Amino acid sequence: MLFFVKCRLDGNTETEIELPKGKSITLGGGSAVDLRLTPYFQLPENCARIWHDDHCLVENLTRKTSIVLLNGRPLHTVALFEKGDVLQIGVDQFKMDYREAEAASPPPTAAKSADAPVTPQINYSLSSAIVSPVVTKYTPVDAGWKPADMLLQLFTQLPTILFANFRAAAMDPPAASVAGSDLFETASDEIREEHSLHAIINGNPRERMEWVNLLGDKDAIIVAIPVGDVQKCLAESKLFGGWFVRPSILEVTLARGSRCLCEQLLRPFLGLVIPPKESEPKWQIYSSLKGNDEKQLLAGFKPLRR
Repeated sequence: MLFFVKCRLDGNTETEIELPKGKSITLGGGSAVDLRLTPYFQLPENCARIWHDDHCLVENLTRKTSIVLLNGRPLHTVALFEKGDVLQIGVDQFKMDYREAEAASPPPTAAKSADAPVTPQINYSLSSAIVSPVVTKYTPVDAGWKPADMLLQLFTQLPTILFANFRAAAMDPPAASVAGSDLFETASDEIREEHSLHAIINGNPRERMEWVNLLGDKDAIIVAIPVGDVQKCLAESKLFGGWFVRPSILEVTLARGSRCLCEQLLRPFLGLVIPPKESEPKWQIYSSLKGNDEKQLLAGFKPLRR
């Protein structure tokens, strides 16, 4: 598969930039970028980066949501750049496309070497460990199973709730239409000075991936997989919102909390997913399910067809 970016600079004729695997291109108004953009009011030197690493991705290097748009919406950090997607920076547009690579002439037949390298297959399975009598923790067996791939699999195959603590991440929360109201709205001033808690239940897989990338390394987001109706699950989980305010708080609680508390925390969910961090580079999924319910949870992490 050959990926390429169609570029329309300042409304002129389109040109194409090929994007083979491993290649990265930077876009901006400065002289050191790979592709210099049309001069535009207050255009930063480095605006965005596009690269191909199994998937094509785009990153907003400005960290400003008013400059870089993906499909007409602000790009917060990193997102998938898929066929048909349109990236807008100033007056310039970039559209992702791909086509099948042309078949090359077959090489002369030669004896196969016994030492020919073999591309290792990724083991898309989860190992389990008992954390407490009612809590099991699952982690990926294979380090080659990339977090971005797992995100896409999860967000595509199961409903999710993102519990996000924007205040702890020193960020302004998005509009209520995106993140709902602050679950700590009636909490004490002391708590509200440091924490907020929003439950994001809308958005496509790409948008959800952006929130996790933005908040994951700030200990400020938990991905919850609800049992049944999302609103019913959310109403029940609100009773214990304080334990969802940070992944680190949740993990300690599930490891050391009473049996009754842990059961109440996990009851509305198939599982609670903690994003990877520097000290623990693998995803961690906490659950209390057994039997068929456990199979339903694990099915959400089966790899998508390529």
